[in-house]
Amino acid sequence: MTAAPAYPQALEQLYGTFAAYARPTHIDACPCCADERDLRPISTKALRALTPEDLRAYASSALFTVGGAADFKFLLPRLYDLAAQDAFDCAGTDPESLFGRVRHLPADSGLTPGEQRAVNTFLQAWWMRTLETPGAWPDTATVLVSALNAGQSLRPLLDAWLLQTSPTAAAHLAQFIKDHAQQIALGRSFNAYLKDRTILPDLHRWLSAESVALFLEQAFFKASEEDAQDISDALLFLGR
Repeated sequence: MTAAPAYPQALEQLYGTFAAYARPTHIDACPCCADERDLRPISTKALRALTPEDLRAYASSALFTVGGAADFKFLLPRLYDLAAQDAFDCAGTDPESLFGRVRHLPADSGLTPGEQRAVNTFLQAWWMRTLETPGAWPDTATVLVSALNAGQSLRPLLDAWLLQTSPTAAAHLAQFIKDHAQQIALGRSFNAYLKDRTILPDLHRWLSAESVALFLEQAFFKASEEDAQDISDALLFLGR
């Protein structure tokens, strides 16, 4: 995983990459899921001015019963921008669901290589920002699954975690272990939105690796009292 750009730059790159798609003047929709009034802001407001309320009806059913590839790609930067803030508050708009919606693009209208690179760059920057932010929300499990659902590979994300030097990244890892390691060890999904459950054995092996325990042990002495306790609990779970 190459060094990720800062989050604001990655977000601007995402908007720029998808700027070629025209604003839709009409969006096909199941009338039970969204009516013309629900979708009107999409065709009348500037993309970056669209609020979670403006996009609620679209986002909850996009590519299922509302919209198609062209309007989704036009809206993708704003949907991802808001989802990364966990700004939506209705069914079907959790970040993991929205980021994974690209899997439902028709085979002949999927992301181009350039579009996928822009998405990956944004996901990497979001991941790094999460690891560096105390008390980040969405949390690491949500961001990890969102990135995987949107096409990121698991290993580069995990490797980037261990390259962090701040105690914050270790505190996030300790919390992840406390919350999810037991489920993962049993082969159970730690997140209902995880699309590819074949990654669970690899994730379990990584969590069990000596490098993870050493990372936590080194961070323990630099951590705050609260984070040190979480790290200690995680190490105990790992048998250290």
